Amino acid sequence: MPEIPKIFVIGMFKTGLASTELAFYKLGYRVFRNNPFFLLKWFDKDIMVSNGEYLDETQYNSDIIEAMNRFDVGSHHPFMFIYPWLDTTFPNSKFILTQRDVGHVIKSTMNQIKYVKDFRSIYSEDKIASRYLSHQSSVIDYFKGSKNLLTMNYEQGDGWGKLCEFLNIPAPKTDFPHDHKGDYTPENS
Repeated sequence: MPEIPKIFVIGMFKTGLASTELAFYKLGYRVFRNNPFFLLKWFDKDIMVSNGEYLDETQYNSDIIEAMNRFDVGSHHPFMFIYPWLDTTFPNSKFILTQRDVGHVIKSTMNQIKYVKDFRSIYSEDKIASRYLSHQSSVIDYFKGSKNLLTMNYEQGDGWGKLCEFLNIPAPKTDFPHDHKGDYTPENS
């Protein structure tokens, strides 16, 4: 039986990461998300400016390799920041870049952090937009010409068909999951 390639969901925050993770759970994949060790390291860093260069891969790589020996999919942080290292460490892996209207990313992020005093002072709408657009550009440039990157935008109707074609598996006959759905109609934007 051929080995299933590792899959990494590398979109920025508030772009459908949780929905993508639910989709993988429904497909029977084992998903590794949000290692608390990494989160603690990031609380004193400004991830809206940094591209993850403060992540010392030599410090984390054995933990990630060990975790990915038990899981099929890595999602959220730190994976979104270390995709070049993941690409070389896990050959033939597949990457999924989740995308969303930048205005909706801003609104969703601001809604999430408005109650967290420590975050309100470092995040601005301009900083969120810049970070999101920079990440999108960096990922797309890195994977230019590769067949191992899939972009998914749930606001534009992407779902089971596109994801399952990329994975070369049959699509389920259920609705694609949508976790943490907000109301971003024009009158609420």
